[in-house]
Amino acid sequence: MSLSTSDTLDGATHQSVQEVLFRAIAERLGSTPLTVCGIGRGALQLRYTLARFELDRIDHQVRQFVSYSSPTPTTAEAHALNKVGSWPAIPRKLEVAGPGISADSFDYENSAFDGLITGAAANLDPLFTEELGTNIIEETIDL
Repeated sequence: MSLSTSDTLDGATHQSVQEVLFRAIAERLGSTPLTVCGIGRGALQLRYTLARFELDRIDHQVRQFVSYSSPTPTTAEAHALNKVGSWPAIPRKLEVAGPGISADSFDYENSAFDGLITGAAANLDPLFTEELGTNIIEETIDL
């Protein structure tokens, strides 16, 4: 499948995310699968890059993908995502819940995500609270 570099998500940023993933794989200790987190538009870009890796049969070695405050894709971004399968299939997909949203209210049946992580601050200030950091660690690290 040929993907145009004019697609919103398939350009310089995609190349940068690829390079970061390859570097993380090269520099990690051992062969433990990666947990990656994208924030805002970065979450959308990371989602695209992981799905693109899978389409291209590149082993991204990501076991868990945490999406934090990802925007709704624009029409062009949704089109680019649809070309690569919309979501990566391999990693467990976790969403950071907005303030006031509880894990009890998460709709597992109708969500693209496999789970929810709570603890985000109102207005994302600070970006990472101690509670959110603890919850991400507890949800993603095998104890």
